[in-house]
Amino acid sequence: MTARDYHQRLAEDLTERLTRAAGGGGAAAAQRHRKRGKLLARERIGLLLDLGSPFLDLSPLAAE
Repeated sequence: MTARDYHQRLAEDLTERLTRAAGGGGAAAAQRHRKRGKLLARERIGLLLDLGSPFLDLSPLAAE
């Protein structure tokens, strides 16, 4: 395995983990949350922010 292949694999893994974190921990977790009448964290943040205002998530993988 070359260094390029290794780093490509790392980048793909990071992208997958960020996508999963943005999805609220998966479909089952999101469904369970919504069943209780709750919003996901990013949904709550979206409601708090003004339309078009920037938001920088500093630790998207903190709970993982």
